[in-house]
Amino acid sequence: MTTMHPTGLQDLFFCAGQGFPASFGLDLGPFWKGYVLDITGPAWNYILVRRLYASYQENKWVRFFTPGRTLTLFIAVSYGIEAAQYLEFYDSTYDPWDLLCYLSLLVPLFTLDSLQQRAMATY
Repeated sequence: MTTMHPTGLQDLFFCAGQGFPASFGLDLGPFWKGYVLDITGPAWNYILVRRLYASYQENKWVRFFTPGRTLTLFIAVSYGIEAAQYLEFYDSTYDPWDLLCYLSLLVPLFTLDSLQQRAMATY
């Protein structure tokens, strides 16, 4: 059974993919280097963990990683990374704006994913 993704979800796929050049060290300016991966990284991983790139399949993985659990996991990991930077556990720069960046695409993605789950449940 194939799943039709809402247009907004397809737009978020595109936005999450914009972090791709930054992953390979292309210098596209300070915002790109400083925040684009913080915006797109968690969202892209959410897409991968929730398997939103493929047609829906009912299995243990999908049943365990519900939208709420996945969002909670990624928020915890993102804030854990920032806490480790703040406490200087490793050589990096703490930036409180990173916390907002993590959520800026992750929360809309979660919202659309939740709406899609509800629509599939009534379908």
